[in-house]
Amino acid sequence: MLELPTFKPKYKKWKRYGYANSVEKNNLKTVLEASTEGYCMYCFSRVRVDQKLYANLEHAIEKRNSEKLIECIPNIGLSCAVCNQTFKRIGEQKRKLPVETIEQYENNSKCSVENRKQCTVACKALRDLQKSYNRLSGAEIILQPMGVKVQLRNVNR
Repeated sequence: MLELPTFKPKYKKWKRYGYANSVEKNNLKTVLEASTEGYCMYCFSRVRVDQKLYANLEHAIEKRNSEKLIECIPNIGLSCAVCNQTFKRIGEQKRKLPVETIEQYENNSKCSVENRKQCTVACKALRDLQKSYNRLSGAEIILQPMGVKVQLRNVNR
C-alpha cells in the first residue's frame, strides 16, 4: 500500500490566490509548494530541482467543465509537468461532466465569475461536484503509467 499525506494548504486571509492573475498565481504556487513539501499531488515526485520550481497548477476537476472552476482555489493543486500535461490528458474526454451536473454546481455555488470571492475551503457545491466527478470512468488517480492500481489511505501529519 502506498501512503500519501493529506495536503492542507495554509492560506493567509490577507493574500489573494488565483489562477489567471500572475501575482495571485505565484501566491498560490508558493502556498501549495509549502503544503506538499515540494511534491506532485499525483505521483509524489519532487517539483523543485536546483532551486527551480518545475510545477503546474492543476485543476483536479478540469476547468473546461465550468468557468467557475478556473479560479476555484480548493480545486487547484500542484503537480509535476508530466502528470499535468501528459497523464492527466489520458481519458480527459471521458471525464466531461454531464450538463445537468454542471448546471447544478453552478446554481448551488455561491461563487461568481464576475465578482470573484476568495474562497479557500471547498463549499458544498464543489464537494458534491467532486463526488459526481469521482464516479466517472477514468477519474481515478493513476499513480503510475500502465495503470497500476493502489489503495489510497489518508495519513494525517
